[in-house]
Amino acid sequence: MQHFDGGWGWWEQDESDPWMTAYVLEGLHRAAAAGFGDGRLVERGVQWAKREFEGRRANSWTRAERLAMLAALARHGSDVFARERFVQENLSQATATELALALRVATALGDSAEQQLLIGRLVAKAKDSSTYAWWPEDGYGNETTATALDALSEAAPQHPILPRVVRRLLAERRGGGWVSTRDTSAVLLALARYLPTTGEVSASGSIRILVNGRPYRTVPMAGSDRDLRLDVPFADLQTGDNVVRLERDGRGRFYCAMALKRTVASDVLGRVINDSGLEVTRTYRTLGAVRMEDGTLRLRPSDRPVERVEAGEILQVELTIRSRESREFVLIEDPFPSGFRPVERGDWDRYDDWTWWYSNMTAYDDRMAVFSRHLPAGLSTITYTLRAENPGVAHALPASVVDMYRPEVTGSSASSRLQVTR
Repeated sequence: MQHFDGGWGWWEQDESDPWMTAYVLEGLHRAAAAGFGDGRLVERGVQWAKREFEGRRANSWTRAERLAMLAALARHGSDVFARERFVQENLSQATATELALALRVATALGDSAEQQLLIGRLVAKAKDSSTYAWWPEDGYGNETTATALDALSEAAPQHPILPRVVRRLLAERRGGGWVSTRDTSAVLLALARYLPTTGEVSASGSIRILVNGRPYRTVPMAGSDRDLRLDVPFADLQTGDNVVRLERDGRGRFYCAMALKRTVASDVLGRVINDSGLEVTRTYRTLGAVRMEDGTLRLRPSDRPVERVEAGEILQVELTIRSRESREFVLIEDPFPSGFRPVERGDWDRYDDWTWWYSNMTAYDDRMAVFSRHLPAGLSTITYTLRAENPGVAHALPASVVDMYRPEVTGSSASSRLQVTR
């Protein structure tokens, strides 16, 4: 995934990205502290960052991106380089995220005076109560609060606000994660830094789970680092309220989160209609040989979409995405009809130029996934090909488009039905 220039991007074929490069360098620093590391990767990444600063290209980055990179450089031995540029940053109007990242830089540089100043300013921006503490989000999901927890846990591991921040983050958890993969990774990194300072990782005892007063399972707290799934038969649920009770014995704190999901069966799924300003439609067209003016034969899609094909025929799938505004980090997923297989796998030769508007296309066993680092406003189109293999009625779940780090911004097509004949 490391690019030729030494930086990292979101995919092999996109441009090196300052946030992602800083993120990887931070991860490599933590890996080295745990006894794992690759100095060659680090050196190439550090050199890319230095070139960006020296060439003034870093001036076009956001302040948060520059601070994240300076912290990474300071951690990897370029403290003089990082200090010279850190003092040039104007933090008078800094957001909570920027203050947290600046605190990370000061900690990496060993600047205790700047640390204390930044700790005070960061804590002053918190929304604090007797139970919870958090920061207004200027990032994705819970990313700002997680970044603040990480910076404070490193700089002031005994600060009294930290337990309330952790309680807030755990209260925000949705089942096994948070809002998105991005803020989930930020929260996990922060908790991994915080928990060893509290002794909570050495908890003992057990948790007893009761549903409507009936014991279902007892789970040991020590070593229970796996997801717990508890299946309750529908017959055991009662009309009205159903109570899940957790009883703890032993030593240590216990955190939990629960989520209830319901699936409604339906033969036909309609498209999602909302005001997100993000829509996707899907059509299938057969590909046939057409003689061109120069006498050559080329595959061309049929004029009209089809719902009936023959086994062995190749279809062109066309996805049309309509966005009310330009967006970042968009994922488009298109489930294949049952009994169809992709003709192309989305493979890319790193020596070829990437010319598509999207950043990556990958064919999985059951769907095509397309990632766009930048989705322009208006209409955008994606095409790929499938082969019909098994005769019968084939169903395809709806195609979907979603803002990866704001998953409430989403849209989908309707489901599709294709008749495949011999």
